[in-house]
Amino acid sequence: MVNSIPSNFFLKVSIFFSSRITSFLIFFLLIIFSFSYGFSQNNWDQFRGESRNGRVNIPESTMRWIDPVMLWNKEIGSGFSEVVIVDDMIYLMMAEKSDSITGHEVLAAMNSLNGEILWKTPVDTVFIDVDDWGDGPRSTPAVDDDAVFCLSASGKLVAVARSDGKVIWEVDFTKQYGSTIPRWGYSTSPLLFEDLVIMEVGGSDNHGFAAFSKTDGNLRWNAGNANSAYNSPVMIKINGKHQLIFANGSTLNSLSTDGDSLWSYTMPIRSPMALPLFIEPDLLFVSAANDAGSFIVRINDEVPEEVMRSSLMRNDWSSSCYRDGYIYGFNVATLQCIDATTGQRKWLKRGFGKGSLILVNDRLFVLSDLGTLTVVEATPEEYREISTTEVLEGRSWTAPSFSKGRLFLRNHTRLSIYQIMEPADLGG
Repeated sequence: MVNSIPSNFFLKVSIFFSSRITSFLIFFLLIIFSFSYGFSQNNWDQFRGESRNGRVNIPESTMRWIDPVMLWNKEIGSGFSEVVIVDDMIYLMMAEKSDSITGHEVLAAMNSLNGEILWKTPVDTVFIDVDDWGDGPRSTPAVDDDAVFCLSASGKLVAVARSDGKVIWEVDFTKQYGSTIPRWGYSTSPLLFEDLVIMEVGGSDNHGFAAFSKTDGNLRWNAGNANSAYNSPVMIKINGKHQLIFANGSTLNSLSTDGDSLWSYTMPIRSPMALPLFIEPDLLFVSAANDAGSFIVRINDEVPEEVMRSSLMRNDWSSSCYRDGYIYGFNVATLQCIDATTGQRKWLKRGFGKGSLILVNDRLFVLSDLGTLTVVEATPEEYREISTTEVLEGRSWTAPSFSKGRLFLRNHTRLSIYQIMEPADLGG
């Protein structure tokens, strides 16, 4: 005989669902509905996301914004690697120290639903920062179907199997190519193209830039004389042709995917750390915290021509974002919006320190260098703040990552995941 339902059962259910949806419920509803609502392709599979520009677009009809809700957080090893998310798996680099000067840098795979670590693979000895700014890895991994590719702060490029964390191959930039460890460690992040892993190597004898086989790590091509620095390659496509962009020293270099030189340009700035920003169909924005500040070149028939220069946007290590004719980024420690045509400032806002930002649809998600998350409208009209949430404490120098309505945030030693979107018909 079936037990009768208590008279107050449906009232209790109604109260439960109408009062407030907990972060746990929001999260799992999002996972269930993500494939139907356009979140399924929101992988963040490399540095600065799928398009390497810190920008994500979600169909407006499929989602709605919510105030940031923390799903989970946990202590992790030290480091500045961005969080990479593919198929609800997190991949990130961190250090596990035995004492103040020894330990290992590891690549870890985690379940994005709950933070469970599935495997950890040591890839090198830990990098100790000489200026005490923070030990551990700096580079962000890149992920393809079968493997994760990462670079230690001491210059080991390692391929690791996604399935079990087993090392497939490794290449040592210093031992094999005569590269020199930068003062603050190798920071360049791998770029994947077809069967290649493309890197700034900084090696001797024309090994400034190089491409390695995904399968076995063998050198496929090398090009250019360049010192190891803190920038990462960018892939652009102009008139149907791919170009690899390297900003190194005082030169902006363009190579074909076969390693042939296409063009070079002497920059009015030195050693940019922020990633060059491609503005379709044919513009490149590059910025550094010195000299002229920033500039834009137009690439016409593989000939670069400067079309804008602005001293009002000096990116330090934090890369800028672009939307509808305007660039949003940090002028050292001041958040600003500038006109991408004239370089003129539209607005500024202090108080974030040397923060970082990404762009999701028409909202900037700005993380201060002390762990405050601020949501800002991406509009040139004025600074419009939507919300502010204390998400982390202490040194928060790593830019946010985004996947399936969630922000993935880390400071030097802690990982925190927040929900910022939910499917549009969840109600409320």
